[in-house]
Amino acid sequence: MQERKVLAEVELSENRKAVIYDGTGEDFLTAVETAEAVTNGTPGFKDIVIALMELLVEIDGKKVTEPELRTMPIRDFLKLYRHFLQIVG
Repeated sequence: MQERKVLAEVELSENRKAVIYDGTGEDFLTAVETAEAVTNGTPGFKDIVIALMELLVEIDGKKVTEPELRTMPIRDFLKLYRHFLQIVG
């Protein structure tokens, strides 16, 4: 597998580090399909972004999950979400 290009590193609380990787069209289409499956075919923007974050973001070397995003401190979530949208969106 080809190594992915790092687009940004985001410092989070408790010395955690998020890494945002460059994606592909395939990543976007996979995110849309995932969001459609989760929402019974009617995904919103947020659903697609969260699914895309699951594909392109790691925290401390592990892929981020939706449950992790939902339970992280709001300051960390908003910082990561904002950076992600600025870079990828």
